Amino acid sequence: MKITANKIFSVLCIVLVLVNVYILVKGVALSEDVSFYEKELVRLKQENIEFEQKIYALESITKTASMAATLDFGKYNEPIFTDKPQYAFNK
Repeated sequence: MKITANKIFSVLCIVLVLVNVYILVKGVALSEDVSFYEKELVRLKQENIEFEQKIYALESITKTASMAATLDFGKYNEPIFTDKPQYAFNK
């Protein structure tokens, strides 16, 4: 059984073609994963922006309510000068 250079070269080419096909298939699978994660990242960024806007709105209302409580504002505050005319006339 004589092994010639032609047989060795043929086997080596077949092995290299199979390795190349395997690498191509893995590359396609990885590119699909990358594409999926990029889409997921965009969706999560948009969701994060929406959550931040909701948080800012809640913080704004909370801050306003706490400031109103600090300044003793109630639901039905009436002007001072209607009860005591000296304030309206600056006496």
